[in-house]
Parts: sequence; structure tokens; C-alpha cells
Amino acid sequence: MKPYSAWKQLIRLIMPSSLFNQVAPLLRLILKFVYSGGKHQCPCCESNLRKFADDSEICPVCGSGKRQRLQWLVLDRKFTFFDSDADVLDIAPMQYFQDYCLQHSSLKYLSADLNSELAMDKIDLTAAPYPDCSFDFILCSHVLEHIPDDRAAMMEMYRLLRPAGIALIQVPLQDQPTYEDVSITNPLQRTTHFGQADHVRIYGSDITQRLRNVGFSVISETCADLFPLSELEYFSLDEKDIIFTAKKPENDQINSG
Repeated sequence: MKPYSAWKQLIRLIMPSSLFNQVAPLLRLILKFVYSGGKHQCPCCESNLRKFADDSEICPVCGSGKRQRLQWLVLDRKFTFFDSDADVLDIAPMQYFQDYCLQHSSLKYLSADLNSELAMDKIDLTAAPYPDCSFDFILCSHVLEHIPDDRAAMMEMYRLLRPAGIALIQVPLQDQPTYEDVSITNPLQRTTHFGQADHVRIYGSDITQRLRNVGFSVISETCADLFPLSELEYFSLDEKDIIFTAKKPENDQINSG
């Protein structure tokens, strides 16, 4: 395990969650001072850093990884998300992002997950307990690879979005077509085949067709498509990372209430 992640995990092991949440702002201030510099900036917490932690992966102040920074920038620049009052469903939330949306924006923000203690609601994304057309945005980062029936989850996201609503989706990707095998249930075998013990597949670029099959129009963009090289370095982004913008058609009236 990399140093920053190991340090953070150790603190969480020895410190009750309630106490950790109380001291987290102080820890962020200390880390902001330790890592202070002008070479990089985290777009999430706007910390100016001499470097990111764990081989340029993690912001030492807010804990955002490369995929969270990519999502933040797309939301901010492409959708002026943080200046809106949109209805948002965030699946498997990140602490800093959730805190920011609830405390520093006009967003009508709701987080949900099947297992996360941080999430505001506990839900199964294949059978969400919300009415049709409830949300303008659904954020779904590194979730679908955990769900055996991913088509059901995609259909639910489509149902929950209003016409013209957006689902921002990120998943681990490989160059080959999506690989899944329902007979593989052993955690060690899943790690070998899918990269993590609780993953049930590893997606290929054909995830776009899976999303289109339930009704979405889909745009896939890499960091290199979205940002110049100078910003890739400044925000410590991976040029090959991909984010999928899945849009419900504006003229969809089937579930428009």
C-alpha cells in the first residue's frame, strides 16, 4: 500500500469515525501546509501543492483521486454544475465532494449506496426507491463493475433521470471487450480476472453500447480530449482516463411523469 493511503487507513483503524470526522479539518490544514507549493493544484479543494501524494494519485488535503478530479472538472466546466440548483443522486459518495455539495452549493444533493456508511440513503441501484424522473444528474463512478445485473442498474438510472438528464459514469476499462463470468465468485479469482475481489466484470469500450441499449445517448471522452497537456500535469490527471456522459433524450416522455 502506498504511504499516504497506508497512513490514512491506520488513522481510521485506531480512531473512531466520529472522532476522525471531528479532527479531519485540522488534518487537512496540516497536510495543506506540508504539501504546499505552486507546481500543482487540486481542482476539488483548490489546494496549491508541490506534489500529489501516492505517486501523484491522491490529493493529500481532500483525498480526491484522479477520477474524482476528472469528474469535478467535467461537472464544473461542462455543466456549471456547482452554480446550479439541480437535483443530484451521487452513488457511492466521496466525503469531501458530499460535504462540499451539502455545505457550499445550492444543489439538491442526495447520496446513496448499498454498503457505504457515508451515503445518506441505503439503496440497491437495480431497484431504487425513488419516483420516475427525480434527478437532473446521476453520478456513478466505479460502481457498475460491482453490480451483477448492470443492465438493471443502467435502466434504473435512465428511469430516475428527467428528460435531458445526465448520468456521468466512470468504470475501470481494458482494451478488450467487456469480460465477465458469473461462475467466478471466489474473491481471489475475481481479483485475478477482474482486478478486485468485489468486481464482477472488467469493461471494454462496448460499455457505450450497453448504455445506448437502455436508451441513453453516450459520449465518451478521455482526459486528453478534454484538457491540454499543461492542465493534465497541473491537476495530475491520466490522459487515458475516460468519462462517459450518458444523456436521456429531451423528447423522452415515457417516464416524464
